[in-house]
Amino acid sequence: MKEIKCEICGIECKTFKGIARHILKSHKIKSKDYYDKYLKQYESDGVCPECGKETKFKSISIGYREYCSSKWSNNSKEVKEKKIDVNL
Repeated sequence: MKEIKCEICGIECKTFKGIARHILKSHKIKSKDYYDKYLKQYESDGVCPECGKETKFKSISIGYREYCSSKWSNNSKEVKEKKIDVNL
């Protein structure tokens, strides 16, 4: 298993839970803030593609939810296509 390296001090942790504990305890940074600064890959992360509202942060290993609510998730083109495929 690959270890996760802290982007601030370089310490390596075995799990995302471990790195989350480390950054909170050692650097006094919440997982969401660390994710936003060091792990977020796209500006659109954390923004609902359907309505543009902010989405909820899940965890340091997952990041943000894709949609702000089930209403927008169910209305998305991808979900509608998946439902059609499953029903066939």
